[in-house]
Order: sequence, then C-alpha cells, then structure tokens
Amino acid sequence: MAEKSTEAIIENVPVLPIREDVIFPLQTKHLFVGRKASIASIRAAETSGRRIALVAQRNIKEEGLTEKDFYSVGTLCLLGKAEALDAASIEKNELPPGTIEVAVKGKDRATIKRLFARDQYFTADIEVAQISEKPDEITVATLKAVRVLFMEYADGLPNITKEMIGAVTHIDDVSIAPDAASIALDPPFEILQDILQTFSPRARLEKLAETLQSYIKNKTPEY
Repeated sequence: MAEKSTEAIIENVPVLPIREDVIFPLQTKHLFVGRKASIASIRAAETSGRRIALVAQRNIKEEGLTEKDFYSVGTLCLLGKAEALDAASIEKNELPPGTIEVAVKGKDRATIKRLFARDQYFTADIEVAQISEKPDEITVATLKAVRVLFMEYADGLPNITKEMIGAVTHIDDVSIAPDAASIALDPPFEILQDILQTFSPRARLEKLAETLQSYIKNKTPEY
C-alpha cells in the first residue's frame, strides 16, 4: 500500500501552462515559450527561487485561461537558463516573435490547491508529496512485467534508443522506473497526464503494463 511520507504546501509558485505535454520528476526538457503571459511567469520564477509549476491546460486552443482550464496535477520544476531565440531560429521553427527557449527540470508531482490570476500570469499554492511504497512481491513482479513488455514493444523501433531501454531495464527504484518508462514510451498526452496524476508507483506500473499490452496487441502506435 502507498503512503504519503512527506507533504508540504508551497505558496505563490509561478505557473507555466503547457499544451499536450507532461514533465515528470527528474526529467529535463527544453521548451519554446512564446505567450506573453508564460514569459511573464518565467520572469517571475527567475526572481523567486527559480521554482515554477508546469501544468497542462485542458483545451490547447484556449488563450484566455481561467482556473477551470488547468489540470489539477502538474510538476514542480526548477527553472534553468532562459534565452531569447534569434530570428533565424524563430523562422525555422515557425514560432511567434519574442519566443524564448527555457530548460526545466522536474522535481516533484504537484497538486494545485489554489490558483491565482495575477496581472500577467498565474501563481498557485501547491502541495508536493513524496510517496513511500515498500516494493512488495506484487510491485516487484509488476516492474519485471513492465520491463519484459517494454523490451518486446521496443524491439525494432528506431525512436526508442538503447539508452532509453537501458534506463528502463536497469532502474530498480519503483518510484522512478514507471516515470522513466513513460518518458521513453511517449504515449498520447492523455495517458501521460493520467500517469503523472497517479501518485502510487504500483498503480503507475499497472497502468503502464496495460498500455504496453495494448500497444503490442495493436502493433505500432501512431507517433
């Protein structure tokens, strides 16, 4: 059984809305950010400990976001270097003028407790929780099953590298392994978001096993 071992409320964290994307704890990713409100959120994070909450928006076409437009679980991240893109990069990637590139590293799953609309961006009071789960026989067996299924699915797929396979098959920590497999598998956004907001490692492994079995049954998914 999973238990919340540590729990904390962090107040007034700048929020960066993201479209059809998920950042997992321990994952590092580079993002292109072009919306003025999102850039304002990044600038606020740069002056307040470099902590920022990345939260997916429900409707990717929505620009005038309100509280109801956000998922309830995102990721508390550390903000890395943010740089303005040059004109050539903006044109090449068909991005809006003023777009910046920013690096983020996931730290913890974060539940949005309260969301506040500031003048230019959102902030939130978030709850971060570390889940302690003893790797009992069922969890260990599920992890082994996920590894076998992942190897079967990954065989012959060029988009899944040896490094990704190694990361999935050599991680024994049940709280990290399902996230590493999710990153490598890169399923549709809805599945990633569901896994992100599942706090129990065993439950995440079970969902991954179901997803992999479905992918293997239906052969290659769309990318």
